Amino acid sequence: MPIVSVLEAERRRPGIIDYLGVLDTLNTLDADYAAAHAIAELYRRDIPFGVAEAVHAARPTVERPEGALIATVAPESYEGLGVPVMDLNS
Repeated sequence: MPIVSVLEAERRRPGIIDYLGVLDTLNTLDADYAAAHAIAELYRRDIPFGVAEAVHAARPTVERPEGALIATVAPESYEGLGVPVMDLNS
């Protein structure tokens, strides 16, 4: 889980961070300079920080050439951003 996305979820749904913290199958992803730069570029396009960090984390990397899936209750936030999304509302 991108940590900025977790904080964004907490802002929208107070208390969710306590629930996420007990899920041992979820790991947080550190934000480094490359992540900060990519997130800032997306933010300049009016994409919220939490969404921008999730998009950055889901993009393919050397370690994860297939990228990652974003699970969300707000799939519309990711339209046109080129990342796979799983709608948790279904």
